Formats: sequence, C-alpha cells, structure tokens
Amino acid sequence: MAELFEPEKLPPKSYRLRIEKLAEQITDPVQKLKFLNKALADYNREKDQQIEFVELPMGNGRRRTFFMVILGLAALAGGVGAFVAFSQGKIKLTIARHFQTRTEQMVYHPMADTTIETAAIEPLPEKGPEVHQPETAVFPEYPDTLVWMIEKTNESEYYSNRLRIFTSQTIENIPRNYQQIPLAATDPPQTPGMTDKVAGILFHASESDIYAFQPEMTQSIKEYSRLLIRYIREKKAYHYFIDRFGQVYRLVREDHAAFHAGNSIWTDTESIYLDLNHAFIGICFEGKDFKNNHRRKGRTNGNGNSTHIVPMDKSSISETQLRSGKELTDWLRVKYGIPQGNCVPHCLVSVNPYDLLIGHHLDLSYDFPFDMFGLSNKYQERIPAITEFGFSYNNYFTEIMKGRIWPGIALSEEDLKKRADERKMPLKEYRRLLNNQFKKLFEQQKGRNHTKIES
Repeated sequence: MAELFEPEKLPPKSYRLRIEKLAEQITDPVQKLKFLNKALADYNREKDQQIEFVELPMGNGRRRTFFMVILGLAALAGGVGAFVAFSQGKIKLTIARHFQTRTEQMVYHPMADTTIETAAIEPLPEKGPEVHQPETAVFPEYPDTLVWMIEKTNESEYYSNRLRIFTSQTIENIPRNYQQIPLAATDPPQTPGMTDKVAGILFHASESDIYAFQPEMTQSIKEYSRLLIRYIREKKAYHYFIDRFGQVYRLVREDHAAFHAGNSIWTDTESIYLDLNHAFIGICFEGKDFKNNHRRKGRTNGNGNSTHIVPMDKSSISETQLRSGKELTDWLRVKYGIPQGNCVPHCLVSVNPYDLLIGHHLDLSYDFPFDMFGLSNKYQERIPAITEFGFSYNNYFTEIMKGRIWPGIALSEEDLKKRADERKMPLKEYRRLLNNQFKKLFEQQKGRNHTKIES
C-alpha cells in the first residue's frame, strides 16, 4: 500500500497494522479498499475537519464489538467518509460529512463488482401495440484507435492497451472457412463463395458454478478456473476465455473455428451469417447470469415457477473481467476490422432452427455494458432471426426473462407487419414464407457444414 502515498505522509507502522486489522472486519473488498485508502489519506487532516469523536476503550469485548459495528456502518454509508485514529489504548472513530454532493442516482450495475454513478435507468419497455425506436448511443462502426503488440514470450503476449493474453493453452481445431450468403438471398446460392474472414465477435458467459469471490476462496477459485479451462479446451468451445481475476487465455487459435455459437443467425449490411462458429470469434467470461429455479413446480406455463432457470439479481461477471474483455475486443476489432454491429451477446443470435424460436441459449441476455465496450445497445435493435426469417418466441422464453423482453423484439415484429402489409399478405403467411427461406439455407448449410453444432 505504500506506493499510494508519499513516504513522509505514512502513519507509524503500528497505526497501519491496526488499520489493516480493522479492515479485516469488512467483507466487501471494494468497501475495504475504500476504507483503507480513506484512513491513510486522512491521517494528517484530523485537525482540519469539523468532526465528532466517539471514544471507546478497547479492553471490553462488548465495546469492541460495538465499535466494529459503528466502523462498518461508517465505512459502508454512502456520502460519508470515515477514518480511525489511535492514541493511548483508545480508538477514535472520526466521521466527516462527504464534501462532494451527489446529484445523480447511485445504482449497482448487475454486471460489475463496484458501485457506479449514472443517470436514472429506465426499465426495459414491455412489448405492446405501440412501437417506437428507442434512443441508443451512436458509436463509430469501425474502431478509430491503434493497438499493437509490445512484447511476446513463449507464455504470453502484451499489447499497448494493457491487454495481456496467456497463450500456452492454445490449441488447433478446424481452419476457419464458411459460406458467404448475400443479405438479399431468398434461395441458397448455386455457387456459394467461401471465406475465412473474421466477421464478428460473440460474447458468452460460461454459466458454470462459482465460488464466492472472497480472499479466503482464492485457491478454490483458481483451481475451478483451471479445471474449467481444461474442459473448454477439450470441447474446443471458445477462442478466448476470461477468468474471474480478469486473466485472458487464448484457447482455440483465431484462424480456426471454435464450437461456441451453435445454431445461430446474424446479419450485417451485406451478409447473412448462419455458421458463426467459423464467422465469429467467441469470447467467454467465466461467470453466470442465471441460477437454478428451486421453486419450480412443473413445466406448465403461466404458473410463475415453471422455468428451470431464473435471472440472478446480480451477475457474477466482475468489472475487472469486463475491462479485460473491452481490451480484448478493441484489439480484435482493430486487427480484423470488425464493425461494432457485429459484436453481440450469444443470447441474441442463438436459435432453435427446428421450432423456429429465438433465445435457445440465453447467456448475457440482460445488462451487458454495451456503452463500456463502445457498442450500440443490441437489446434495443432489431433481431435478424425475426426480421429476415420470421422466427418467434414462446411463453417459456417470456417467463425465463421475467418480462424483461428486449425492445428489439417489438421493433422486429413491427417490421414484419409493415413488410407483410406492403406485400398485401397476412402476417402469418409472410412469416411462413420467411421460415421456408431459412429452411432452404439451413439445409444447404448443414450439408456443407463440417464443424460440430452444439445443441
């Protein structure tokens, strides 16, 4: 901790040891760090504060416990700064009012470990008859930054944007090679063009079991990540994996396919992508957004407890993991010229091609921090599986999402209706036409596809 302060401002060693001892009582690592930084930074400012003191002798266990409670409340309270002073066997708890007035709502981001400040967040609109284009931030389609390698060893690569990739786990699979399908195609191309171009990035969550993210669980967390990486390598499931400490591992080499996308659909301004195992790079965050529904009563829709999974109150994916994911995404986009429109969570592309339903896999299906990644909010944009091929969703999907249906679904449905009206066709008939177009492309894709498709 010494590097955070000037040497001449450091308190005595005995003071620092006591501060650290008290900090052990605070379980939240973020609040613990805030408390330690504040305690040391305010060491020489006690006389300048208009403060109140609470003096508690430390010889009495009951009083000591009371002190710890006060300390915890002070350290955790929003808008209050706290530090501790020691003298002659007594502890003085100094509580000063925060000098900075907060004017914005404090929210706890479900995808982060830290509290962030932001404007009031509007809930996702429910599907209804009135459909309006939601406001979304505008981002450049292509990256305008420069990222380059500055160091390479047998174990890792280090880049100019702080990204470090551990490379010793890298394996081979099947060379990247997939069919290019023009966006306007209604039938399978007679002479399909093939390419090995990296067209996009698909974000995943491992949805695996996790240990509590606490210091005493460090070895268990590391061992579980090691076993998970071994499993993923055996399955050749992702190109990149980001563990719970934000460490980035290259697993399947970039010029090879990985079995990460399953049956998926995406489009951009030129092409339709049905083989995202080859077309997109898969990045997996170790963590989960859903948990088992222990209150499940059965499979009957409509009882509120029929789904086998439910969203977690807070994603286990941390701010550290997201920062590493942003660095990795920036580098890949610069390297391959990937447009921001083709950087998307798995949930939005995954489909059941036989029942013609979206949302077959739901990892990262809510609160992905698009703004942080320099991406437009894909939850608020049209879903290609619906607009291009007439896919739909069922009540089971609605129940799992707890009513938080992506606004892009309603926009997509409205597009379908407008196009059906323009063709003077009933919506059901027009949807069936699009379904048949997909089936033709999908059958051809299956015939040519030489990679494994996950269920």
